[in-house]
Amino acid sequence: MKTTKLFFIAGLMSASSLFSQSLSDAIKQTMNEQFEPADASFKALVQSNPGNGEFYFYYGENYFKNGNMDMANQMYQKGVDMNATNPLPYVGLGKVQWYQGKQTEAKANFFKANLFKQNFFKQT
Repeated sequence: MKTTKLFFIAGLMSASSLFSQSLSDAIKQTMNEQFEPADASFKALVQSNPGNGEFYFYYGENYFKNGNMDMANQMYQKGVDMNATNPLPYVGLGKVQWYQGKQTEAKANFFKANLFKQNFFKQT
């Protein structure tokens, strides 16, 4: 019984490290302008955990840095839709709106992000 629990805990720990490593790798691909491989990595991450707003934010960042504002905005919005209390997708939405000259709407999303940030980071 103890051995089974030990293997179970070890499996969870390794799975969570692979999970964060995959996100880290996908972010690095975006930073290195490897947009297509990053797209595939983010797609796999979102499929594995569709409720994670952070994944959608970084997926949107991949599109944003590649100059595709429409797809970036879609990913940020999907992040809000899937996890409305995660502040990161609101930052993404605000960033797109700011670049589109919609400062009032952008400020509203930045304000929402700040409100959710206070609660979000208390929980983690």
